[in-house]
Amino acid sequence: MDLADAAGLLIVHINLTFQKLRQLNILSKGRTINVVNRERLADLANFDGSYLNKPQLLSHWPAKIESVSTPAMRPSFGYL
Repeated sequence: MDLADAAGLLIVHINLTFQKLRQLNILSKGRTINVVNRERLADLANFDGSYLNKPQLLSHWPAKIESVSTPAMRPSFGYL
């Protein structure tokens, strides 16, 4: 129920999807959600994790950081 709420899906849809994933031996059987075949799940979902390495791919790019001037002081109205 919590997963369906978090994903914005109906409980029936989540249940049917989990049943199918268990039939495909991707999820374990039981009350908990355990992925037993991660590679098959990634293949089924056409998952491409190459975006996970983007910080490393971009880390060699030169970056120029300019200092920002300090904002002007607000006028004082005598309040503390």
